[in-house]
Amino acid sequence: MARMRTGAVLAPHSRILLTLSFVVALCTGVGGARASAPVQDAARRNAVVAVVEATAPAVVSITAQQMVQSAPFTSPYTMLQDFFQGMVPRKRLERASIGSGVIIDREGHILTNDHVVSGASRIVVSLADDREVECEVIGSDPDNDLAVLRALEPLDVRPAPLGTSADLMIGETVIAIGNPFGLSHTVTTGVVSAVHRSFKVEDRTYRNFIQIDAAINPGNSGGPLLNILGQVVGINTAIYGGAEGLGFAIPIDKAKRVVADLIAFGTRLPGWIGMEVDEGYSHFGDRHRPEVVVTWLQADGPAAGAGIEVGDRLLFLDRARVDSIEVYESALRQLGVGDELQLTVARRGADEPLSFQVKSVEFPIELVRQIISERLGIKVVALNSAIAARYQLSATEGLLITEVRQGGRIAKIGGKPGDVIRKVNGVVTRSPGDLETAVVRAWARRSIVCLIQRGNVIYTVPVSL
Repeated sequence: MARMRTGAVLAPHSRILLTLSFVVALCTGVGGARASAPVQDAARRNAVVAVVEATAPAVVSITAQQMVQSAPFTSPYTMLQDFFQGMVPRKRLERASIGSGVIIDREGHILTNDHVVSGASRIVVSLADDREVECEVIGSDPDNDLAVLRALEPLDVRPAPLGTSADLMIGETVIAIGNPFGLSHTVTTGVVSAVHRSFKVEDRTYRNFIQIDAAINPGNSGGPLLNILGQVVGINTAIYGGAEGLGFAIPIDKAKRVVADLIAFGTRLPGWIGMEVDEGYSHFGDRHRPEVVVTWLQADGPAAGAGIEVGDRLLFLDRARVDSIEVYESALRQLGVGDELQLTVARRGADEPLSFQVKSVEFPIELVRQIISERLGIKVVALNSAIAARYQLSATEGLLITEVRQGGRIAKIGGKPGDVIRKVNGVVTRSPGDLETAVVRAWARRSIVCLIQRGNVIYTVPVSL
């Protein structure tokens, strides 16, 4: 058989057969790719893709704006300064922050972080379909960094299903959707690195967070953390400064309890465990080491009922080491009615640390009134125009102090009968109930700030509880 020489020219019929073979092969390949495309798409549409497709429409971008006032005109030239002297500084809206949120029900409630919307004059959310809707804040809880918004017009979006964070597994896949750096609907994935994580930033301890390695950046705050079933298991909230692949989310079980209070009352109802602590020195070896010791228990309170005793030294709160009284106070500020705390204590005579589960309850109103009467040492009545005229007061709104007990906290700061409490912690006090509410909310901080009027002079004074 003769071999074809290099460079030989094919016969016409050979060129036709080669061309037909190429066309048939090309058509077969294209047809095969088209036939297999749905199969390939199905293989690529994994659980993460399915979650994103189902849940992303419920994730919103939040822009919070604040009203700012322009500075008055100044000039080294007297003529210009005099000319602009009478001009009123203009006010304008400026973008204060940007973050994320998630639609949680058909009524248009949106869950996000408090720090995303705190101090905002106007809040606008952007939806996945590019609509922009104005919202109002119906409740916020700075201590737990959560807030609930309500859209001012129908959203017509399927809400994201809320799951549970109680059964999260270390290593399970999680998905974060948010708007990092203003880039809307950005998806990152990772795993649960740890649960019940506590960490300290400056002088504040954050407790019981989910630690994740999914990328979390500025703008992700308030967005949902999802499990592989598409359920919200956390609210992304923090980035650990200077670290990569280290983010934190608020467990959704905790968030759901806060949300219920915010929607119903506009604020978080503080929990109470019937226990007070103070800093002392160790009875367990090193007498120079400060410790946090239980100094008082309500006889029928939750802590006493769980088995805590006066003199116990606090070691851990929900796995966070108690190395200062601030850790305990921070835990109380984040505690709501029905929440549970695991207290681990050292007790004299016990060989091993003891752990107790304490469930918080609503602050007893009788105890609140006792605190006002005995610790603050005052009696008050709601002020009105008739009482103001009788006592010749210039103020017509607030709480008139009618009695001051010697040795009480108000007496120690110089308070007298006839003084008027106008505000407590920035909130107007129009009735004794307003004062009771203010004391309950400030209990974990162990102090209140009172705005007290005497004659035409107003004083701002801190008062310890």
